[in-house]
Amino acid sequence: MSKRPLSEKELIFLGEIKFEERNFREAVSYFTEAIKINPDNPELYIIRGDAYLGEYTQRADKRAIKDYTRAIELTPDDSDAYVKRAVARTFYGDYKKVLRDLQSAQKIPCENMIIKDITNFCRNF
Repeated sequence: MSKRPLSEKELIFLGEIKFEERNFREAVSYFTEAIKINPDNPELYIIRGDAYLGEYTQRADKRAIKDYTRAIELTPDDSDAYVKRAVARTFYGDYKKVLRDLQSAQKIPCENMIIKDITNFCRNF
């Protein structure tokens, strides 16, 4: 009896469980499989980017930035993707790019007051 492949929703569910368990590598693996099924879903890149950041390595941070960038390419009006990319970029100390991302996020109508607070903070750099 062969096993049926997991669906996108099942892979996301399993990835979220691994993320909550702080098993970020396995979470990344599940989210990667979900992306293979639906490569045009920007949310998948965001959650995989979050899992990469959980690994706390420079290589994983670069991959997180790449994922957030892909999410922005797919949905340029998603302010959260800009904020998350800005956070990932802070690890490299490139505050000009951080500020640029936060300013881009601020231009998008949203209810997120944190974006405005962070943008104002980063203007000091």
